[in-house]
Amino acid sequence: MKIFFIFIILSQIINCGEKPLSDEFPILYFRENDSLVSQKINYDKISLAIPSNLEKVVGDKYNRIVNAIEVMDGSYFKNNILSIYQSQGGMVCIISKINDENLIYEKLDERFESDLAKSFDSKEIIRGQFLVNGLETVQFISTKNKIVNYKLYIDVIKKECFQIDYFAPTINFVNFQEAIEASISTIKIKG
Repeated sequence: MKIFFIFIILSQIINCGEKPLSDEFPILYFRENDSLVSQKINYDKISLAIPSNLEKVVGDKYNRIVNAIEVMDGSYFKNNILSIYQSQGGMVCIISKINDENLIYEKLDERFESDLAKSFDSKEIIRGQFLVNGLETVQFISTKNKIVNYKLYIDVIKKECFQIDYFAPTINFVNFQEAIEASISTIKIKG
């Protein structure tokens, strides 16, 4: 019993001053609704179910979007776009992989947020960080020209993480929000 108390005291001393990860990334549950999403699809090491009203963008249209994203000024990360989806109603989902020499989380600071607001010409960026299915996630929500962007950085404590962008017209955002949340609830990383 005495050894048990010594162990507890030592563990408290050793952990003193360290902020637990759970404080920085509280668990957040998104509404699940299988009727609003497709079957889970694997992209590299990430899997998720896309909102069911989206269709995969392929061919020349895909190449034009990828080229436009690659030449954008102010890009913080080198993105490898894994897939793009679009709906008739104007919703878009882009799934990307980010590889960086440093932890992505360290770069998602106030400067990044300010630069994101400037590049998206948005007066306000709403930032959140939480766990989605055990994955450290940082989210930025912004609005520009009647478009809402949910920008999610998934597994940010690693040098290799994923970025998922959901874009939806503000006029239809209420109709798309539940499908976006249902899609987010399915995100998983393999191994």
